[in-house]
Amino acid sequence: MAVSATKIDDPLDPALVKSLYTAKCGICHGTDGAMNYAGAKDLSISNLPKAEVVGQITYGKGTMPPMKAQLTAEQIEAVADYCISLRKK
Repeated sequence: MAVSATKIDDPLDPALVKSLYTAKCGICHGTDGAMNYAGAKDLSISNLPKAEVVGQITYGKGTMPPMKAQLTAEQIEAVADYCISLRKK
């Protein structure tokens, strides 16, 4: 299975979801979600409900670009779950 710029073969494979997050989100949010580059929110302290995380990934917000043309709905759900997993417990 491989990661491409537009989709991953198995959207639920944890290693591929992490790679997708790193490629698409990590540039501004950082690998741990706390980088805050270019106005990116700190995902490690976010308390947004999953539906809002999915919406922001899908449609973008501020300088964050939408991913709806690059990822399937299933992939967006998987990336949202990964973002939520970065929260400090």
